[in-house]
Amino acid sequence: MNVLGAGFITVDIIQLCKEEWLPLKDNIGYFSGGTSPNILSYLGRSGWDVTVLGGIGDDSLGEILKKDLASFDVNVSGIYTYKEVNTRRIAHLVMQDKEHYGMHRFDTFCTNCHREFPPFPQRKSMELFEHAKDFITKETILIIDRANELTLELAKSVSSKGGVVIFEPGYLSRNIDLVNELMKYIDLLKYSEELLWNSTPFSAIISSEYPRLKIIVETRGKKGVRLLKRNKELRLTTTPILQVEDSAGAGDAFMAGFLTGIGRGGLLHLEDVGYDILEKALERGQALGGLACRFIGSKGILQAKKMSVIEDAINYTVRTLQPPVEFSSSVIPKGMQIEETKGLCKVCHLQLNQ
Repeated sequence: MNVLGAGFITVDIIQLCKEEWLPLKDNIGYFSGGTSPNILSYLGRSGWDVTVLGGIGDDSLGEILKKDLASFDVNVSGIYTYKEVNTRRIAHLVMQDKEHYGMHRFDTFCTNCHREFPPFPQRKSMELFEHAKDFITKETILIIDRANELTLELAKSVSSKGGVVIFEPGYLSRNIDLVNELMKYIDLLKYSEELLWNSTPFSAIISSEYPRLKIIVETRGKKGVRLLKRNKELRLTTTPILQVEDSAGAGDAFMAGFLTGIGRGGLLHLEDVGYDILEKALERGQALGGLACRFIGSKGILQAKKMSVIEDAINYTVRTLQPPVEFSSSVIPKGMQIEETKGLCKVCHLQLNQ
């Protein structure tokens, strides 16, 4: 069984901030980001065969992205590099002042040169699909976080070969018809109750039945999580995490914990997975999502702790409903190194004369 991930692929530029979101110092971390790559990183560390699909630029941040993902045992041969293109980047800011400690936000402009990050160019999706289709087998699990032409073609191909398609939208395409077309090939859907399309809750949009949809998971913030399968509903309350360092990536960690809780064999046969297994998988997902909030960065927990230690912490949290003592870190993890280059911004590494 192989697991593929496609959708939003970026480099997170992490900086700690004081009041008014001003960076504290030149302490910057560069890490791979995006929902699918984050989930794959957890699965890769857990020993699963995972490959990320998508496009990057031929710049220094593109190399950082590939090296960072590879450090989590993610196969990066599915990434296509475009010449003379900037890799997508996001500013990931984390507040450190007492009143707003642990709050985060994502920006599309640089805190140093104050320019908007250039969008990643919309290339022909078939270019990427032709590059990616050889990774699809009859036992493929596809994880996608965007509805676009590429992910639709991938979902169709995986579905036709008897694989499983998982959709976790963090953002909805402006083309709702594309979303509905994609939903025809989805086996497992996970979304936040706060997800909207033109002010309409996503839950209202997906109220109709889809032929392949077997499991729906809705995360509900402090209210917990609910799961729907065959018109039966499971609800769990939230595991309390008192000290939050950075909540970015908590949903990705939840999903990784939930998927590993179901197991590789269970994911390939979702209709046969029992409610007792699903409930334990939800508990596991909630525990990992909460523990991830105690570290800086969307995958800070993976950079700070070995997977065996994380597994012990998950089991402890499920059993006691609280994290292990001192299981946290308030510093940016040591990421891939990047050298300052003359003519480039020292933070975003874009040409200063552009």
